[in-house]
Parts: sequence; structure tokens; C-alpha cells
Amino acid sequence: MLKAVLSASPTHAMSCFELPMSLCKRIQSALTRFWWDGNDNKRNMCWTSWSKLSKPKKLGGLGFRDIHLFNKALLAKQSWRVLTKPDCLLSRVLRGKYCHKASFLTVKATTACSHGWRGILHGRDILAPNVGKAIGDGNSTKVWKESWIKGDSLFCPIGPAKEDELDLYVSDLLARGTNEWNRQKVYDLLPSYVNMILCMRPSHLGAEDKYVWPLNTSGTYSTNRVFLWKIVQDALPLGMALQRRGILTHPVTCARCGEPESADHLFLHCRFTKRVWSNLPTRPIDLQPTATFATSLEAAPTLVCLPPTGVSVHVFAWEAQPAKPNGASNIRRYSGHTSTETTTLYTDAAWRAQDRTAGCGWIFYTPRPGEARQGVSKESFVASPLMAEALAVGEALLHAKALHLSNICLKSDNQVLIKALNSKQHPVEIYGINLDIENLSSSFSSITFSYVPRSLNLAADALAKSALYLLPG
Repeated sequence: MLKAVLSASPTHAMSCFELPMSLCKRIQSALTRFWWDGNDNKRNMCWTSWSKLSKPKKLGGLGFRDIHLFNKALLAKQSWRVLTKPDCLLSRVLRGKYCHKASFLTVKATTACSHGWRGILHGRDILAPNVGKAIGDGNSTKVWKESWIKGDSLFCPIGPAKEDELDLYVSDLLARGTNEWNRQKVYDLLPSYVNMILCMRPSHLGAEDKYVWPLNTSGTYSTNRVFLWKIVQDALPLGMALQRRGILTHPVTCARCGEPESADHLFLHCRFTKRVWSNLPTRPIDLQPTATFATSLEAAPTLVCLPPTGVSVHVFAWEAQPAKPNGASNIRRYSGHTSTETTTLYTDAAWRAQDRTAGCGWIFYTPRPGEARQGVSKESFVASPLMAEALAVGEALLHAKALHLSNICLKSDNQVLIKALNSKQHPVEIYGINLDIENLSSSFSSITFSYVPRSLNLAADALAKSALYLLPG
């Protein structure tokens, strides 16, 4: 009741207005009294403070919402929408009324502005210290006034800057025509940040810069992540849960194997699910009959990703994309007119951490027997294995375009990259590369991106390693 009903009741108001602290305390008091008081109309003692109850469960609390903090988070979400979707109706109305002389990130509240606008500016002030820019063409990002350099997070370079350089844009550091870094300018202007900047990859095809929230891998500001929590709390409408609550009178079984439908069965023990888990590039998780989803989730941070896949995210975060046990998962299709011949394109990359160098390899297989083409490249200033894999895909598609191929089925053994290409939620470090890949994709009559296990990608893997260790440069 506290989480699903009482806390949710003021959510709409909290997403639009900054509630006075006194009102937040009154709402919180009502929640506290509901928790501690019984049905005898007597006020009982509060044995634990609300601040402890509102802590996450892993910190010893019960995970209730702190009303004041939740109000701030919701206002920040509205501000994020105004910032990142300037063409939406809300953003156009508010910017048109209040942002005549300054940008949304710098405009000040006036004495005559509405209470709703004050709330959005309050959310803006929470966002501002952590908002950064992912570099596309660099035309809208100021070198000295915005956070754009990629280190552990995004940050703004520290000066002092010369007076005539204060209004430089990142595009002024790029070579005209190629959008590669002008290394001499970078060395002259920002010598302390040279390695970090050169490891960033702007868009070569003119993608726009984008505001990002670097505290989230996808770069998008979000206030919730509830699916895993629902599984652990048995809060999904599955057969056994519905029967236990008296909603169903007969048992519901798994559609694939006929066993009773529970969260532990669907996400761990079903034979179909086990095949999916077995394809992950990690050491095996515990799939014994006594294992529960909750215990597996707790053990997930200790799973070691097997090299050299470049996977660096929490393995249970992949639940949003349906996977197929044969490895052909996360497929996205671009299509115009179609022809009968489809070329299968395998790509891979090998990355060396010591000098941040990568080798890229790709192979084309056409339906004609015995016909195959391949290519390799070597790249310097590559920040991560994920970036190396993205560069391999981009180079392979450029080669495919030069060969005038029409229908492409691209396969990679990097599931993070394939998910990014299929979801349009690009990780910050490969933002420019992925948008170039999307741009190139429109050059083909049809194209699909799919994941394959490394065991099915050995030829491209061998090419990538040979490029890394044998090519000069």
C-alpha cells in the first residue's frame, strides 16, 4: 500500500511542481503513521526513523520513497525532457516564454514566472552539474563552457583560456572535410587532455552533438529501474503468483516446458532459459534447482566476463532485450526495396590495452559458392574493446557500400554493441560512431544487425588479431 498507492498518489503533482518542505513532511508523516499505527485508532510509537525506512534494502532500509528527494528526481526528469527534446510542445512553449535571452541551462527565474517553471528550474539545477555533451560534429558544444571530454565521466577542461579562445566550439578542433581531430590544435590548446580527446571519436558524417547523463551507461536520465525488483519481489503477474492471490483457480504452466509458471522457473530453470544463459560470455551462473533469482542477482557482480568480448555491464541488465538460444538475438532491420541476394557480413575487433590500439576484421559471404571478400584495418587511440567493435562495424559497412552491396546481414559477437545499434540508446563513448553506422545503414536496401557467439565468428576474429599484431602503424 505504501509503495503502490500512498506514495504514488502525489506523483503527478510532484512531477510538475516543487512541493513546499512543510507539505512533504505532512505527506511523509501520513505514510509513517500508516506504517506504524494499527486499526485501533491509537497512535503507536515509531520504532525506527523514516530516514532509515527510506534507505535502499541493501543498506538496511525498506526502500520507501523519501518524498522530498523523489519530488526533486521527478522535476529533474521534466527538465531533462525540456533539455533533450526541444521540439516537443512542452519545451517549445516554455522556451518560447522564458528563454529569450539565455539558454535553458543558464536562464534565471524571474519574479513573474509561474510556480511550474520554478519547479522545472529547480530540477534543472539538480541536473546541470552532471549533464554533459556527446560529440557528433562538435558544432554546438563550446570547448571551455560545457562538459564534453570523456574520462571516468564527462568534464569541462580547466583553463585559463585566452580571451580570443573563450567561445571556441569543439568543431574548431576538427579537420575540415574529414572530422578527424586536428592533432596540432589539440596539442596547442589542450595539452593536458590530448590522450583523452584523441580517444574520442566524433561523427564523420555530421551527426549532431547530444546532451547526455553520464551517470547512466545509455546517457539517458531515468528515475526508476523496477523490472528486476518486481522479479525479486514476486510482483509479476505470473501463474503461481496469481493462483496464490486467489485470482486464478487453476495452475498456469510454462508455455515452453509445462512446468509451473514462477519467476525462478521462467528466468533461471526453464530449459529454454538455460540455453540463453549458456550463451553469455561469462563464467557459468548457478543454475542448480535450489538457486533463486534473488541469490543469482546478488552473485551477478562477481561474474567475470570472458575476454575479449568487451562486455562491461551488469549481466542482468540485458533482460530488456529478448534473446534467442541459438545466439541470433537483438535483430533490427532497415529496409527499402529488396532483392533476392543477401550478403552475410561478419565483423570482429581485437584491442590492446597497453597502447590503446585495435585491429578490425570483416568478411563478406555471398550466396554464390566459394565467393568471399574480406578486409582489415588498424586503429590507434581506441578507448575500449566496445569502441573497437563499433569501429570494425563502421569500416565494414564503408567497404560494403564501396562494393555496391544492397542487402546486408551483419553479425557481431559483441552483444552490447548489437543492443546499442538495435535500441538507438547509444553508449556515450561510441555515440558518434554509432550514429555514423545508422547513417550508413540507410545506404542499403536492407540491413540487419544480429549477435552471434564467438564460436561462430572465428574467421573475423583471426583477421582482427592479425591486423592488430601484423599491420604497421
